[in-house]
Amino acid sequence: MAPLGTRDLEHAATALTQWLRGKLPEATDIAVSDLAQPSTGGYSNEMLFFTVAWSGGHSEGRRELAARITTPMPSLFPDPDLRREFALLKAVNNSNVPIPEILWLEEDPSILGAPFMTMGRVRGRIPEDNPPYTASGWVLRLPVDAQARLYDNGLKTLATVVNTDWSELDVTGLRRPGRGETTAQERVRFAEEYLNWATRGRRFPMLDAGLAWLKDHRPDVAEPVTLSWGDSRLGNMVFDDDLNVIAALDWEQAALGSPELDLGWWLFSRRTHGEGLRLPLPPGFPSRRETIGRWEELTGRIAEHIDFYEMFNGVVGATAVMRIGDTMIQAGALPPGDQLAANDLALSDTQPRQPGAGRHARHPHRGRRDELGDRLTRTRAAELA
Repeated sequence: MAPLGTRDLEHAATALTQWLRGKLPEATDIAVSDLAQPSTGGYSNEMLFFTVAWSGGHSEGRRELAARITTPMPSLFPDPDLRREFALLKAVNNSNVPIPEILWLEEDPSILGAPFMTMGRVRGRIPEDNPPYTASGWVLRLPVDAQARLYDNGLKTLATVVNTDWSELDVTGLRRPGRGETTAQERVRFAEEYLNWATRGRRFPMLDAGLAWLKDHRPDVAEPVTLSWGDSRLGNMVFDDDLNVIAALDWEQAALGSPELDLGWWLFSRRTHGEGLRLPLPPGFPSRRETIGRWEELTGRIAEHIDFYEMFNGVVGATAVMRIGDTMIQAGALPPGDQLAANDLALSDTQPRQPGAGRHARHPHRGRRDELGDRLTRTRAAELA
Protein backbone atom coordinates (compact mmCIF):
# COMPACT_ATOMS: atom_id res chain seq x y z
CA MET A 1 0.00 0.00 0.00
CA ALA A 2 1.31 3.46 -0.90
CA PRO A 3 2.21 5.98 1.82
CA LEU A 4 -0.49 8.52 2.59
CA GLY A 5 -0.89 11.12 -0.14
CA THR A 6 1.13 9.15 -2.77
CA ARG A 7 -1.48 6.71 -4.05
CA ASP A 8 -1.56 6.01 -7.79
CA LEU A 9 -5.00 7.45 -8.51
CA GLU A 10 -5.19 6.08 -12.04
CA HIS A 11 -4.58 2.56 -10.77
CA ALA A 12 -7.11 3.13 -7.96
CA ALA A 13 -9.74 4.22 -10.50
CA THR A 14 -9.24 1.04 -12.50
CA ALA A 15 -9.40 -1.13 -9.38
CA LEU A 16 -12.55 0.60 -8.10
CA THR A 17 -14.25 0.30 -11.50
CA GLN A 18 -13.67 -3.46 -11.50
CA TRP A 19 -14.78 -3.76 -7.88
CA LEU A 20 -17.96 -1.75 -8.39
CA ARG A 21 -19.10 -4.13 -11.11
CA GLY A 22 -19.75 -6.60 -8.33
CA LYS A 23 -21.67 -4.01 -6.30
CA LEU A 24 -23.77 -2.75 -9.24
CA PRO A 25 -24.37 -6.02 -11.14
CA GLU A 26 -27.10 -4.62 -13.41
CA ALA A 27 -24.94 -1.76 -14.63
CA THR A 28 -23.29 -2.28 -18.01
CA ASP A 29 -21.29 0.92 -17.99
CA ILE A 30 -19.41 2.09 -14.88
CA ALA A 31 -17.00 5.02 -14.80
CA VAL A 32 -14.95 6.18 -11.82
CA SER A 33 -13.58 9.72 -11.92
CA ASP A 34 -12.58 12.74 -9.84
CA LEU A 35 -10.35 10.76 -7.48
CA ALA A 36 -8.79 12.89 -4.76
CA GLN A 37 -7.13 12.52 -1.39
CA PRO A 38 -7.69 15.16 1.31
CA SER A 39 -4.58 17.04 2.38
CA THR A 40 -5.38 16.41 6.03
CA GLY A 41 -7.18 13.63 7.82
CA GLY A 42 -7.17 11.13 10.61
CA TYR A 43 -4.14 9.09 11.61
CA SER A 44 -5.70 5.64 11.53
CA ASN A 45 -7.23 5.70 8.06
CA GLU A 46 -6.67 7.08 4.58
CA MET A 47 -9.57 8.75 2.78
CA LEU A 48 -10.07 8.48 -0.97
CA PHE A 49 -12.84 10.51 -2.62
CA PHE A 50 -14.24 9.56 -6.02
CA THR A 51 -17.29 9.86 -8.25
CA VAL A 52 -19.01 6.85 -9.81
CA ALA A 53 -21.39 7.09 -12.76
CA TRP A 54 -23.32 4.08 -14.03
CA SER A 55 -25.96 3.11 -16.55
CA GLY A 56 -27.57 -0.01 -17.89
CA GLY A 57 -30.33 -2.31 -16.86
CA HIS A 58 -33.17 -0.21 -15.57
CA SER A 59 -31.16 2.46 -13.81
CA GLU A 60 -28.50 5.05 -14.20
CA GLY A 61 -26.98 7.46 -11.78
CA ARG A 62 -24.02 9.40 -10.51
CA ARG A 63 -22.82 9.63 -6.96
CA GLU A 64 -19.92 11.01 -4.95
CA LEU A 65 -18.41 8.40 -2.64
CA ALA A 66 -15.58 8.07 -0.14
CA ALA A 67 -13.46 5.05 0.67
CA ARG A 68 -12.03 4.87 4.19
CA ILE A 69 -8.94 2.70 3.88
CA THR A 70 -6.94 1.23 6.75
CA THR A 71 -3.35 2.47 6.71
CA PRO A 72 -0.10 0.47 6.65
CA MET A 73 1.10 2.31 9.74
CA PRO A 74 1.15 0.45 13.06
CA SER A 75 -2.25 0.79 14.69
CA LEU A 76 -2.98 3.64 17.06
CA PHE A 77 -5.06 1.37 19.29
CA PRO A 78 -4.56 -2.32 20.06
CA ASP A 79 -7.86 -3.61 18.69
CA PRO A 80 -8.69 -2.02 15.30
CA ASP A 81 -11.69 -3.78 13.80
CA LEU A 82 -13.09 -2.39 10.56
CA ARG A 83 -15.85 -5.00 10.44
CA ARG A 84 -17.05 -4.00 13.92
CA GLU A 85 -17.05 -0.32 13.00
CA PHE A 86 -18.85 -1.01 9.74
CA ALA A 87 -21.61 -2.98 11.47
CA LEU A 88 -22.12 -0.24 14.07
CA LEU A 89 -22.24 2.54 11.49
CA LYS A 90 -24.71 0.64 9.30
CA ALA A 91 -26.95 0.45 12.36
CA VAL A 92 -26.38 4.11 13.29
CA ASN A 93 -27.62 5.00 9.79
CA ASN A 94 -31.06 4.03 11.09
CA SER A 95 -30.87 6.44 14.04
CA ASN A 96 -31.04 10.23 14.31
CA VAL A 97 -27.25 10.54 14.55
CA PRO A 98 -25.92 12.35 11.44
CA ILE A 99 -23.31 10.18 9.73
CA PRO A 100 -22.58 9.43 6.07
CA GLU A 101 -24.60 6.66 4.44
CA ILE A 102 -22.53 3.49 4.90
CA LEU A 103 -22.55 1.32 1.78
CA TRP A 104 -20.05 -1.54 1.50
CA LEU A 105 -17.27 -3.24 3.42
CA GLU A 106 -14.35 -4.77 1.53
CA GLU A 107 -11.89 -6.91 3.47
CA ASP A 108 -9.86 -8.10 0.48
CA PRO A 109 -6.62 -6.06 0.53
CA SER A 110 -5.91 -6.70 -3.15
CA ILE A 111 -8.36 -4.02 -4.32
CA LEU A 112 -6.79 -0.91 -2.77
CA GLY A 113 -3.91 -2.44 -0.82
CA ALA A 114 -5.83 -2.72 2.45
CA PRO A 115 -9.38 -3.34 3.68
CA PHE A 116 -11.78 -0.41 3.31
CA MET A 117 -15.36 0.69 3.74
CA THR A 118 -17.26 2.83 1.27
CA MET A 119 -19.76 5.54 2.14
CA GLY A 120 -21.52 8.47 0.59
CA ARG A 121 -19.39 11.59 0.50
CA VAL A 122 -20.66 14.43 2.66
CA ARG A 123 -19.60 17.87 1.47
CA GLY A 124 -19.31 20.62 4.02
CA ARG A 125 -16.85 22.42 6.25
CA ILE A 126 -14.79 20.86 9.03
CA PRO A 127 -13.00 22.91 11.73
CA GLU A 128 -9.31 22.52 10.99
CA ASP A 129 -6.74 20.66 13.06
CA ASN A 130 -3.73 21.74 11.00
CA PRO A 131 -3.47 24.64 11.50
CA PRO A 132 -5.92 24.43 14.40
CA TYR A 133 -9.19 26.33 14.20
CA THR A 134 -8.09 28.41 17.21
CA ALA A 135 -5.13 29.79 15.19
CA SER A 136 -6.66 30.53 11.80
CA GLY A 137 -9.34 29.48 9.36
CA TRP A 138 -13.04 29.78 8.69
CA VAL A 139 -14.24 29.27 12.27
CA LEU A 140 -12.37 32.36 13.46
CA ARG A 141 -13.78 34.37 10.55
CA LEU A 142 -17.36 33.64 11.56
CA PRO A 143 -19.32 36.31 13.45
CA VAL A 144 -19.42 35.69 17.19
CA ASP A 145 -23.07 34.63 17.14
CA ALA A 146 -22.33 32.14 14.33
CA GLN A 147 -19.42 30.68 16.33
CA ALA A 148 -21.82 30.18 19.22
CA ARG A 149 -24.34 28.48 16.93
CA LEU A 150 -21.68 26.16 15.48
CA TYR A 151 -20.54 25.15 18.97
CA ASP A 152 -24.09 24.59 20.18
CA ASN A 153 -24.93 22.45 17.18
CA GLY A 154 -21.88 20.35 18.00
CA LEU A 155 -23.18 19.83 21.53
CA LYS A 156 -26.57 18.89 20.13
CA THR A 157 -24.87 16.13 18.18
CA LEU A 158 -23.27 14.81 21.37
CA ALA A 159 -26.72 14.81 22.98
CA THR A 160 -28.21 12.93 20.03
CA VAL A 161 -25.56 10.23 20.36
CA VAL A 162 -25.89 9.80 24.12
CA ASN A 163 -29.70 9.64 23.94
CA THR A 164 -29.71 7.06 21.12
CA ASP A 165 -31.29 3.75 22.12
CA TRP A 166 -28.30 1.49 21.55
CA SER A 167 -30.34 -1.63 22.34
CA GLU A 168 -31.66 -1.40 18.79
CA LEU A 169 -28.18 -1.17 17.24
CA ASP A 170 -25.59 -3.80 16.33
CA VAL A 171 -23.09 -3.17 19.12
CA THR A 172 -21.32 -6.52 18.74
CA GLY A 173 -17.71 -6.21 19.83
CA LEU A 174 -17.98 -2.74 21.40
CA ARG A 175 -16.15 -2.35 24.68
CA ARG A 176 -18.54 -2.22 27.61
CA PRO A 177 -18.50 -2.80 31.38
CA GLY A 178 -18.16 -6.46 32.36
CA ARG A 179 -20.45 -8.28 34.75
CA GLY A 180 -20.36 -6.53 38.12
CA GLU A 181 -18.13 -3.75 36.74
CA THR A 182 -19.06 -0.06 36.76
CA THR A 183 -18.57 2.11 33.70
CA ALA A 184 -15.74 4.03 35.41
CA GLN A 185 -13.99 0.80 36.45
CA GLU A 186 -14.07 -0.39 32.84
CA ARG A 187 -12.61 2.90 31.59
CA VAL A 188 -9.74 2.76 34.09
CA ARG A 189 -9.07 -0.82 33.05
CA PHE A 190 -9.04 0.25 29.40
CA ALA A 191 -6.69 3.19 30.11
CA GLU A 192 -4.26 0.92 31.96
CA GLU A 193 -4.35 -1.79 29.29
CA TYR A 194 -3.82 0.79 26.56
CA LEU A 195 -0.97 2.44 28.42
CA ASN A 196 0.79 -0.89 29.03
CA TRP A 197 0.35 -1.90 25.38
CA ALA A 198 1.58 1.43 24.00
CA THR A 199 4.55 1.99 26.31
CA ARG A 200 5.98 -1.52 25.87
CA GLY A 201 7.52 -1.59 29.32
CA ARG A 202 8.83 1.97 29.31
CA ARG A 203 7.84 4.40 32.05
CA PHE A 204 6.32 7.81 31.44
CA PRO A 205 5.98 9.68 34.75
CA MET A 206 3.14 11.96 33.67
CA LEU A 207 1.10 9.13 32.21
CA ASP A 208 1.73 7.03 35.31
CA ALA A 209 0.60 9.96 37.46
CA GLY A 210 -2.51 10.42 35.33
CA LEU A 211 -3.45 6.76 35.65
CA ALA A 212 -2.86 6.88 39.41
CA TRP A 213 -5.16 9.91 39.65
CA LEU A 214 -7.87 8.03 37.79
CA LYS A 215 -7.61 5.11 40.18
CA ASP A 216 -7.74 7.40 43.20
CA HIS A 217 -10.74 9.40 41.94
CA ARG A 218 -12.73 6.70 40.17
CA PRO A 219 -16.45 7.06 40.90
CA ASP A 220 -17.39 3.52 41.91
CA VAL A 221 -21.11 4.07 41.47
CA ALA A 222 -23.58 2.68 38.99
CA GLU A 223 -24.07 4.91 35.94
CA PRO A 224 -26.36 4.53 32.95
CA VAL A 225 -24.76 2.74 30.01
CA THR A 226 -25.09 4.73 26.78
CA LEU A 227 -23.56 4.83 23.33
CA SER A 228 -20.25 6.70 23.15
CA TRP A 229 -18.97 8.02 19.82
CA GLY A 230 -15.38 7.86 21.09
CA ASP A 231 -13.93 10.84 19.17
CA SER A 232 -16.39 13.64 19.84
CA ARG A 233 -14.68 16.84 18.78
CA LEU A 234 -15.26 19.68 16.35
CA GLY A 235 -12.60 18.35 13.98
CA ASN A 236 -14.71 15.25 13.41
CA MET A 237 -17.87 17.15 12.47
CA VAL A 238 -18.97 18.26 9.02
CA PHE A 239 -21.05 21.46 8.99
CA ASP A 240 -23.34 22.77 6.27
CA ASP A 241 -23.65 26.42 5.25
CA ASP A 242 -26.15 27.01 8.07
CA LEU A 243 -23.68 25.50 10.57
CA ASN A 244 -25.77 22.40 11.18
CA VAL A 245 -23.85 19.17 11.79
CA ILE A 246 -24.45 16.93 8.79
CA ALA A 247 -21.92 14.20 9.63
CA ALA A 248 -20.15 12.90 12.74
CA LEU A 249 -16.97 11.11 11.66
CA ASP A 250 -14.44 8.59 13.06
CA TRP A 251 -16.18 5.99 15.20
CA GLU A 252 -13.14 3.72 15.57
CA GLN A 253 -13.21 3.94 19.38
CA ALA A 254 -16.96 3.81 19.91
CA ALA A 255 -17.95 2.06 23.13
CA LEU A 256 -20.74 1.56 25.62
CA GLY A 257 -20.20 3.48 28.82
CA SER A 258 -21.00 6.55 30.87
CA PRO A 259 -23.09 9.32 29.29
CA GLU A 260 -20.25 11.68 30.24
CA LEU A 261 -17.58 9.95 28.14
CA ASP A 262 -18.09 12.01 25.00
CA LEU A 263 -18.52 15.23 26.96
CA GLY A 264 -15.17 14.54 28.63
CA TRP A 265 -13.45 14.17 25.26
CA TRP A 266 -15.19 17.30 23.94
CA LEU A 267 -13.90 19.32 26.90
CA PHE A 268 -10.40 17.88 26.69
CA SER A 269 -10.23 18.49 22.94
CA ARG A 270 -11.13 22.17 23.32
CA ARG A 271 -8.37 22.47 25.91
CA THR A 272 -5.76 21.03 23.55
CA HIS A 273 -6.80 23.59 20.92
CA GLY A 274 -6.85 26.41 23.46
CA GLU A 275 -4.70 26.08 26.57
CA GLY A 276 -2.51 23.44 24.94
CA LEU A 277 -1.50 25.84 22.19
CA ARG A 278 -1.60 28.96 24.36
CA LEU A 279 -4.38 30.29 22.15
CA PRO A 280 -7.76 31.73 23.13
CA LEU A 281 -10.87 29.88 22.06
CA PRO A 282 -13.09 31.63 19.48
CA PRO A 283 -14.96 34.44 21.27
CA GLY A 284 -18.36 32.90 20.49
CA PHE A 285 -17.55 29.67 22.33
CA PRO A 286 -19.09 29.33 25.80
CA SER A 287 -17.08 28.65 28.94
CA ARG A 288 -16.50 25.17 30.30
CA ARG A 289 -19.18 25.75 32.93
CA GLU A 290 -21.66 26.94 30.30
CA THR A 291 -20.79 23.97 28.09
CA ILE A 292 -21.54 21.50 30.86
CA GLY A 293 -24.79 23.27 31.70
CA ARG A 294 -25.90 23.26 28.07
CA TRP A 295 -25.05 19.55 27.71
CA GLU A 296 -27.13 18.82 30.81
CA GLU A 297 -30.02 20.79 29.33
CA LEU A 298 -29.82 19.00 25.98
CA THR A 299 -29.45 15.49 27.39
CA GLY A 300 -31.62 15.74 30.49
CA ARG A 301 -28.72 14.30 32.48
CA ILE A 302 -26.39 15.58 35.21
CA ALA A 303 -22.63 15.60 34.63
CA GLU A 304 -21.74 14.36 38.09
CA HIS A 305 -18.33 12.89 37.29
CA ILE A 306 -17.09 15.10 34.48
CA ASP A 307 -13.72 15.85 36.12
CA PHE A 308 -12.99 12.12 36.09
CA TYR A 309 -14.06 11.61 32.47
CA GLU A 310 -12.17 14.62 31.22
CA MET A 311 -9.06 13.36 32.98
CA PHE A 312 -9.66 9.88 31.56
CA ASN A 313 -9.72 11.32 28.05
CA GLY A 314 -6.58 13.30 28.83
CA VAL A 315 -4.69 10.14 29.82
CA VAL A 316 -5.90 8.21 26.78
CA GLY A 317 -5.24 11.19 24.51
CA ALA A 318 -1.71 11.59 25.86
CA THR A 319 -1.08 7.88 25.39
CA ALA A 320 -2.25 8.19 21.80
CA VAL A 321 0.12 11.13 21.17
CA MET A 322 2.94 9.05 22.62
CA ARG A 323 1.95 6.16 20.37
CA ILE A 324 1.84 8.47 17.34
CA GLY A 325 5.36 9.64 18.14
CA ASP A 326 6.64 6.07 18.28
CA THR A 327 5.02 5.06 14.99
CA MET A 328 6.20 8.22 13.22
CA ILE A 329 9.74 7.35 14.26
CA GLN A 330 9.25 3.80 12.94
CA ALA A 331 7.93 5.18 9.65
CA GLY A 332 10.84 7.63 9.29
CA ALA A 333 8.60 10.70 9.64
CA LEU A 334 10.51 11.68 12.81
CA PRO A 335 14.21 11.07 13.51
CA PRO A 336 15.26 8.28 15.89
CA GLY A 337 15.33 9.49 19.46
CA ASP A 338 12.80 12.25 18.88
CA GLN A 339 11.21 13.25 22.17
CA LEU A 340 7.60 13.74 21.04
CA ALA A 341 6.56 10.60 22.90
CA ALA A 342 8.62 11.26 26.00
CA ASN A 343 7.39 14.82 26.40
CA ASP A 344 3.76 13.73 26.89
CA LEU A 345 2.43 16.80 25.18
CA ALA A 346 -1.26 16.16 25.72
CA LEU A 347 -1.06 15.29 29.40
CA SER A 348 1.02 18.37 30.15
CA ASP A 349 -2.25 20.27 29.98
CA THR A 350 -4.36 17.63 31.72
CA GLN A 351 -3.63 18.15 35.36
CA PRO A 352 -6.31 17.36 37.93
CA ARG A 353 -8.17 20.18 39.59
CA GLN A 354 -7.62 21.24 43.12
CA PRO A 355 -9.52 18.91 45.49
CA GLY A 356 -13.11 19.96 45.86
CA ALA A 357 -13.02 22.32 42.88
CA GLY A 358 -16.11 20.64 41.46
CA ARG A 359 -17.55 20.28 37.99
CA HIS A 360 -17.96 24.02 37.34
CA ALA A 361 -14.45 25.06 38.31
CA ARG A 362 -11.98 26.51 35.84
CA HIS A 363 -8.84 24.59 34.98
CA PRO A 364 -5.63 26.05 36.43
CA HIS A 365 -2.63 26.22 34.12
CA ARG A 366 -0.46 23.54 35.67
CA GLY A 367 2.08 20.94 34.57
CA ARG A 368 5.11 20.88 32.28
CA ARG A 369 4.27 23.41 29.61
CA ASP A 370 7.54 25.10 28.69
CA GLU A 371 7.75 23.36 25.28
CA LEU A 372 4.15 22.29 24.79
CA GLY A 373 2.81 25.09 22.60
CA ASP A 374 5.57 25.37 20.00
CA ARG A 375 6.14 21.66 19.72
CA LEU A 376 2.49 20.67 19.45
CA THR A 377 1.99 23.29 16.75
CA ARG A 378 4.83 21.78 14.72
CA THR A 379 3.42 18.26 15.07
CA ARG A 380 -0.26 19.07 14.61
CA ALA A 381 -0.46 16.87 11.53
CA ALA A 382 -0.18 13.95 13.93
CA GLU A 383 -3.20 15.03 15.98
CA LEU A 384 -5.45 12.26 17.27
CA ALA A 385 -7.38 10.48 14.70
